[in-house]
Amino acid sequence: MIQSSKSTLVKLAAIGWYVGVMVLGLKSTTLFIEFRQSGLADSRLASAVVVGVLLGLLKERYLFSRVCKRNLMRIQSLAEPKVWQFFRFRLFFLIGTMVLLSNYLLMISEKLIIGKIALAVIEESVAIALLISSRQFWKANELA
Repeated sequence: MIQSSKSTLVKLAAIGWYVGVMVLGLKSTTLFIEFRQSGLADSRLASAVVVGVLLGLLKERYLFSRVCKRNLMRIQSLAEPKVWQFFRFRLFFLIGTMVLLSNYLLMISEKLIIGKIALAVIEESVAIALLISSRQFWKANELA
């Protein structure tokens, strides 16, 4: 089996977190730019961005930081860490499900601007929650 250090697992988990930030941030930004170019009122666009930020802050506080802390504690408790154990299997499954769902929602909302705005807000909020909760990795790195 492929052995790994706990430090390597923490770094891999952080990379996974930041990849999520970049992908979701890019997707939501692309959608917001598309809305801007399609003539959506600036006030509505600004409102959507603000709602995304606020939802992201709530998600970070009540969900993502806790998930991140639990994952870091799980990594520290591993007796013989393997390279693929930086996330639990169910988190890999959840990420895959979320990617498929996001793509499906984008496809079915192609003609509905409100659906695409909702998707952009959701993706922006998750990107923000991931970004802010990533401070847990920095704290873990300081302790290591």
